[in-house]
Amino acid sequence: MRNDLRSEMRSMRNEMQTIGRKLDDLDHKVDGLDRKMTVSNRNFMARLENSIVVSGEMVLVPLYSSRTGEEIPNCPSTLAELESLSPQEAADLLRELEESVPRALEQRRRQLKLAFGVRTRAV
Repeated sequence: MRNDLRSEMRSMRNEMQTIGRKLDDLDHKVDGLDRKMTVSNRNFMARLENSIVVSGEMVLVPLYSSRTGEEIPNCPSTLAELESLSPQEAADLLRELEESVPRALEQRRRQLKLAFGVRTRAV
């Protein structure tokens, strides 16, 4: 009888640990979704502000990384900077934005302009 009780207790403990791990996983997923929603909202607002950029010296509002939730490092601060990005810099930014990376540099820059919300200058 005692062995049965111990076995049952062990089984219950294991089930509780499994439930705890599943709750931790769920909590982690909810945190990730919350971060992505926050980033999506921030980037939406940045794109709205960037939609009025019409000349190279105008300031671009930086975008946020859905991976980290932080402002993307080395974001171009003006349209001129965006238009002068190297192929690698453009690819890195596109990856940080979880965008596909075209082969041609001009296509990368065009995609970045769209990602930043630039609409008033020929893209």
